[in-house]
Amino acid sequence: MNGQTNRRDNLELAAQLLVRCLAGGVILLLVWSLAFLFAADWLYAMNTKWFAVTREQFVLVNYCGIAAVKLFVYVVFLIPYISVRLVLRKNP
Repeated sequence: MNGQTNRRDNLELAAQLLVRCLAGGVILLLVWSLAFLFAADWLYAMNTKWFAVTREQFVLVNYCGIAAVKLFVYVVFLIPYISVRLVLRKNP
């Protein structure tokens, strides 16, 4: 096995890892968004048992959390995945 083949295999492994992490992040976002969309009242009632939070604060925390996780997933998993795939396509 030469260095070029080993490098390509490592990039393929990195791409597979990144796409799986991306899928996990998207699933997390989907579950969180759907839970917030369809069970917001129940989630709010559960959280007010533990924390003194207003409805507006609850909505803001969830909205900002979803946005932060989405940004994180795109920056940490999607962009590097696309970059690795472009490198692999450029160097057959």
